[in-house]
Amino acid sequence: MTTRQHDEGEAPDWRDLATSVRRRGVRQIARDVLSAFDDNRILTYASAVSFQLVFALIPFVLAGVAVLGFLDLAEVWREELGPRLQERVSDAVFQVVDRSVESVLGSQRGFWLTLGAALALWELSGAVRATMGALNDIYDIEDDRSFLRRMGVSFALALVLALLLGLAVLALQLLPRLDFTGLAILAVPVAWLVAVLLMILAIAVIMRFAPAAPQSMGWLGFGTLLVVLGWAIASTGFAAYAARIASYSTIYGSLGVVIMLLTYIYISVLVLLGGAQVDQLVRRYAGDGR
Repeated sequence: MTTRQHDEGEAPDWRDLATSVRRRGVRQIARDVLSAFDDNRILTYASAVSFQLVFALIPFVLAGVAVLGFLDLAEVWREELGPRLQERVSDAVFQVVDRSVESVLGSQRGFWLTLGAALALWELSGAVRATMGALNDIYDIEDDRSFLRRMGVSFALALVLALLLGLAVLALQLLPRLDFTGLAILAVPVAWLVAVLLMILAIAVIMRFAPAAPQSMGWLGFGTLLVVLGWAIASTGFAAYAARIASYSTIYGSLGVVIMLLTYIYISVLVLLGGAQVDQLVRRYAGDGR
C-alpha cells in the first residue's frame, strides 16, 4: 500500500469540488462510492469494530454505574433510569438488573472503578485499533508505527473517547438538575447541545488521530458533519423503536431489543467509516478538479 501525501493545513477548495462533481455526475459518483466501499472492505471493518464494541459495552456500562456511585449519584438509577426500565420489562428481569446495579453501586464499586474500568478500556481499545486499520485503508496510508506505538495510541484514544462519552452522559443527567435561575426550560436543550458537541469532538478526535497520518483540519468538519448526521438518524430510529415498538415483557420481545441494539451499533460504526470514505472521495474530487 502506498502512502498518500496529506497537506496538514490545506483548506478545502470548494470550487474544484463543485467542478469535479458536475463533471462526474450522480451515476459516476455512486459507482465511485460503491467501488471504494468494496476496495476498502468497509462492511468487513464495520463488523470487526462492532464485534469489539459489543464486548466493550457491558464492562463500560458497569464502570459508568460505578462512577455514578462514586459521585453519589445513585438516585439517577433509583429515581430515573430504574423506574423507566421497570415499566418496560418483566418483574423477574428487572429484579436481576436492579440487584446487579445496586451491587455495582455498593460492594463492587471499587472493582468496577479499577479493574473493571481497565477491562472496559482494553475492550474499547480493541475497537479503536480496528478503526485505525479501517481509516488507514480508507485514506490509503501505510501504517509503519510499531506494535507498541499502535497499542499506546489505541489506549490513549480509547481513554479520550471514554471520557468524552462519560461527560456526555453526565451532561444529560446533571444539567437538567441545575437551577438556571428561572431558565429551567433551557436546561434540557442545553444538556443535549453539550452532549452533541462532546460527541462531535469524539468523532473528530477519531478521524484526525486514528489514522497513521493525522488528517487535515480543513476537511475534518465536513467528514464529521456527515458522521453526526448519519448517527443522529440512526439514533432517532433506534430510540423510536425502543420507546414505542419494542416489547420487553416476553423473551421474544427482549431478544428483538438485543438484535436491534446490535444492529444500531453496527449501523453507527458503518456511518463512521462510511462518512470517512465519502470524506476521502470528496478530498480527491476537490484535489483533481476533474
